[in-house]
Amino acid sequence: MENGNSKRRRHDSQVDSHELSADEKLKVEKLFQKKFSYQNPGSWKLSREENHGDYSSDREVCVKDTSCDAVETLSFFSANATINKQEIENKTLVLNSCKVLERDIHFSGDDSLKFSVKPELIKMKDELNEVKNKLNDKDILTWHRHTSDVNIAGNIVNSIAQRFKPELCTQAWCKFYEIASSYKILDLSKPALLTIHLCEAPGAFVTSLNHYLHCQGYNGEWEWRASTLNPHYEGNHRGQMIDDDRFIKSTVDNWYFGKDNTGNLMTLQNLEGLIEIVQEIGFADLVTADGSIDCQDNPAEQENIVSQLHYCEVLTALHILSPGGTLVIKLFTMYEYQAISLMYILNCMFTKVEVFKPCTSKGGNSEVYVICLQLHGDHKSYLISQLTQLYFCGGSRPEIPVCPLPLEDLPDSFLEQHCECCQFFNTLQCQAINRNLELYQLGDDLKGEADKVEGDHKAQEEEEVTLNASKHYCLELFLEKYNLDTIADEDKIVQKSHNSVRRHWNQSTPSVSQSKGCHKESKGTFQMRVERSSLSWKQKVFLFTTYTDDILDKIRPYKSRKPPHRQDDVCCWTCATGFPVQEIHSSRFGDSQLITATQELFHNAQCLKQMTRKQEIRESEVQVLYQILSIMSENHPSASFNMKDNERELPIYLVYENTVPEVIQKVREVMEKKIYLLSVDDNCGSDVLPRPDLTVYFEDATNQSRQGLQTELQIQKNVLSILIHSLKNLQRKNSLIIKMSTCLTRISAGLIFLFSRCFAEIGFHPLIAIDHLEQYLVCWQYSRCPDHIIDHLVHVMQRLEDSDDSGMTILEVVPVVTILQDFHFTQFLTKVNNDFMKRYITEVVEKEKIFYQDNSDIQTADEYFE
Repeated sequence: MENGNSKRRRHDSQVDSHELSADEKLKVEKLFQKKFSYQNPGSWKLSREENHGDYSSDREVCVKDTSCDAVETLSFFSANATINKQEIENKTLVLNSCKVLERDIHFSGDDSLKFSVKPELIKMKDELNEVKNKLNDKDILTWHRHTSDVNIAGNIVNSIAQRFKPELCTQAWCKFYEIASSYKILDLSKPALLTIHLCEAPGAFVTSLNHYLHCQGYNGEWEWRASTLNPHYEGNHRGQMIDDDRFIKSTVDNWYFGKDNTGNLMTLQNLEGLIEIVQEIGFADLVTADGSIDCQDNPAEQENIVSQLHYCEVLTALHILSPGGTLVIKLFTMYEYQAISLMYILNCMFTKVEVFKPCTSKGGNSEVYVICLQLHGDHKSYLISQLTQLYFCGGSRPEIPVCPLPLEDLPDSFLEQHCECCQFFNTLQCQAINRNLELYQLGDDLKGEADKVEGDHKAQEEEEVTLNASKHYCLELFLEKYNLDTIADEDKIVQKSHNSVRRHWNQSTPSVSQSKGCHKESKGTFQMRVERSSLSWKQKVFLFTTYTDDILDKIRPYKSRKPPHRQDDVCCWTCATGFPVQEIHSSRFGDSQLITATQELFHNAQCLKQMTRKQEIRESEVQVLYQILSIMSENHPSASFNMKDNERELPIYLVYENTVPEVIQKVREVMEKKIYLLSVDDNCGSDVLPRPDLTVYFEDATNQSRQGLQTELQIQKNVLSILIHSLKNLQRKNSLIIKMSTCLTRISAGLIFLFSRCFAEIGFHPLIAIDHLEQYLVCWQYSRCPDHIIDHLVHVMQRLEDSDDSGMTILEVVPVVTILQDFHFTQFLTKVNNDFMKRYITEVVEKEKIFYQDNSDIQTADEYFE
């Protein structure tokens, strides 16, 4: 194996010949020195000894929980840690039933109750926001490209990816490798290690740690678990999560998405489930927490927005870490009440606490990593148990505590150090933003004036040369400091030899690749986004994208060419259960931006609200079904392929259930009796049907529902029932037409997946109407379905009908990973769903514009922004 030194020597020959000055080198070297260490934190405790009070763990702590109906104590805490209901009614923090805090617990919803904060911290926040305000008129995408271009550490990620080919190499991978190399976060002399990674998607901390352990020659047993918002749970908003699932679907057994399958870290039942897992496999040596919430629309209040998440991350870590363990958590600015209290708690719980900003973290953002080493053995105080009750409410509680520990009761020695820490990182961030602005302005000036003097162009060229040289120097320092090396493919978590999981490693799920696998992508300047959020619905209509050129008015076919799954495979299927999806916000089988637009139109479009569903069959529906049946007849091997020779078309035997659907009667009239109607009750099997290969069963699963994307959720049982009934009763070469809605959920996708394996060909044809989301699923020529598949579906139906008392239900018919491994099917279904939603969006937007066109007083969005 080529060693790292020879690789670096080869790289040296490519380094820009520009020689950095001592000052320029010092600037680069300081990127590796962004750290602040709290001194003597072991002397600080959760007590009020300096102020003649005590929070010590031998006393009972009670808090007011205003939004929970029931007051209960977590089962994993001491039975003595009970909540005094009478004191709770008084909204007080109580120690041994004695009020040592002469104030109420404060809640964010009441500004009048806020504690005072040290003036210097408020000043820092104002100074930083003042600098950030200079970015309000910058296009966010252009600005992100600029800051990437001028980032001195900007060459590190790509260079490491090309040279060492690590697994899932991202900026997060590099940041964690810096942390692991800079601190003793694990005792590598231990024969076994367990690490747990919170808010981990897409998984770069895990792969980075794996690479680090191999580079360090660790020979023990390493086990890991990870948790994140579930990218497969359709009720999660795309803007709240990283939805790149490439690594997740290859390592799904290591991921915990909670008892409710949402992956939401901030619910009590999901915390209890994680603790149960830890109690089985052992407490963790390391916990990482890399969570954040999209704050691009309100950057000034980032700290307050993410506060509850950070408390949940810390409290989770304190419940699952072993004594002596390490916590690595991402925080942002730390000026507010919540963050100050949180940092004090961490300093009381761990022997050493240091705040670190990796050089691969962009200097202009607020993120820092708090490295907490050597957890104390007596860390599970009653205060922590009660904070757990208070904060774990799913992220939806309207009121959360602003300051669990009053700042005036914290030691002065801590507050002084905390202010020093905040000032240190505040200065670095302001300097970084101002530098980026200066370089941005320099480029703008030269770009905007072609006749600039030669000296100005020379200044820019010199700046670029210095920047490139600084990037090369930074890369060399990184490689020298952290001693990276290549690891063997078999040492990677997703081994290349395992073709079943590596086959599409570079091909993310289609919906991910379209949405770039990340948080919500904002566009335009901050000012424009603020203005856009204040637009009326009438004005927003004109901002919708339409897709006239992308609409397809014919069946999109799909041939699986794969047999139904074997019994051994089906027996191994573990179908996820969890909280029922209330509203579809994301999908592995559809673009999330289209889903958002579809939902927004359905809930707001006035043209839809004024429509009433017609009882008579729409002419368009008759035309679509006529087209489907005609194609079946004309393209049959026994029929002529001459489309003009209608006399040579073969008749269709259409089987219905109970009563003849009105749409069938209409189609039969149009086709001039080329349809023969048969009832299921006629016991029509292959022995009585004249042509089984031209027999089509017709089913309507929609129940005339008109609920937008909600229709899919409402009719899932209907579609499953139809599938079970059809697979039991269809004869070979029979066909099936089902009127249904979208196929965005895992249940719907699983049903279509099974259909595709049991028929020669399937396809979808959309119905043309804006008051509903309906389409025909066409299944051509049934082949066979083994009994074990039908038995599995019957079991799924029973679980759907018998949801347990916890309100949980089954969320999959086929494990989603099994479906996603069939990339061609996933691509097909995603294309079907996207085309379907594009059609709906286009038609509703056009109708909505017509609805408003006669109102001359309406100002369009274009006019608004002029």
